[in-house]
Amino acid sequence: KIFKNDLGNCKYIDIASDLTDNDQWIDKLQQNGFDSNKKSIIICEGILEYFPRDSMLKLLSNMSSKLSCIGSWIIGEIPNKINVSLKEMHDIWSNLGGQRVVTGIDVPSEAILDRFGYKEFQNVNILGCNESNYNDRCPPTYVKYQLKSKPQRNDKITRIQLFRGMQSE
Repeated sequence: KIFKNDLGNCKYIDIASDLTDNDQWIDKLQQNGFDSNKKSIIICEGILEYFPRDSMLKLLSNMSSKLSCIGSWIIGEIPNKINVSLKEMHDIWSNLGGQRVVTGIDVPSEAILDRFGYKEFQNVNILGCNESNYNDRCPPTYVKYQLKSKPQRNDKITRIQLFRGMQSE
């Protein structure tokens, strides 16, 4: 599919593949015309938290080194560690139809964006707060609770953080 707007033409490549086999899915993308020398947008929504930490880091490393050039973006979301470890949160995820999440990141700006070279135009928001509280859908008490402290290592407040950054030199 080709999307055309004021930003130009963007080719959308959709493949079916096992993301744990890094070489296979990257090869499939390249065989279908993906060019890692052109700027791209990698969207990691609802996926990273289901990988064991080492597998998630390998996946991000391969995305950064094999699929991104300077000016490429990564956009995603990930729960923090306390969100992953609490039984109550597991029950909530399961009741929403999800599986048990296994990996959380407390500070995605360091653990993902900085680590893998997405250092420009970084932005991290807590789901339901600031720019990610679309049409003020979240109750004010939730927003107040989420904003009473900044996300930090060993955070005690369960959070889902949305992140984005652009690959730089």
